[in-house]
Amino acid sequence: NNYGLYVDFIDAIYFAVANGADVISMSLGGSSYSTSFEEAVNFAVNNGVPVFASAGNDDVSNLTDPSYPASFVNAISVGAMSPCGLRKTKTTCDGEFNWGSNYGNLDFITPGTRIYTADITGSGGYASGNYTPSFNGTSAACPFAAGVAALALSVDPTLTPQQIRTILQNGSADAGESGYDAETGFGR
Repeated sequence: NNYGLYVDFIDAIYFAVANGADVISMSLGGSSYSTSFEEAVNFAVNNGVPVFASAGNDDVSNLTDPSYPASFVNAISVGAMSPCGLRKTKTTCDGEFNWGSNYGNLDFITPGTRIYTADITGSGGYASGNYTPSFNGTSAACPFAAGVAALALSVDPTLTPQQIRTILQNGSADAGESGYDAETGFGR
């Protein structure tokens, strides 16, 4: 079951739902499947809370090498987009050759390189200042999609997680191959 690997995340999902969360964004992932983790994601979705998950940064297909929670059926899987508007790979235009966004089972891609973000100051943070100009990966991409979901819910709080997923899929601009594809999902 691998409950122990994900116990903090599982507990956080139940806590978030019990305390009125509208959207859950999970910038994390692992290769070990957990029934308890998937049940927690299903619990959130069944209680009206969409769950967004970063696809992973191994530049592999989640169809053959799944990353969880992004590969759970009820999780909305978010990949990273390069500045060129395509899925971030080890050879895209950004010059970062050490990582690529996972693909397969993607719902869509959002910006995932060179994201300016607030940071914890000093040694506890990612960088030494208050901001970092280089937050990267699907962990940086996932919150963009969750933020759009929160905006949609601010307009219509009755939207279900499936409706949110469909709205974001349909609102994506096609990228890569025409229509849905494993590299970019429904687009960007």
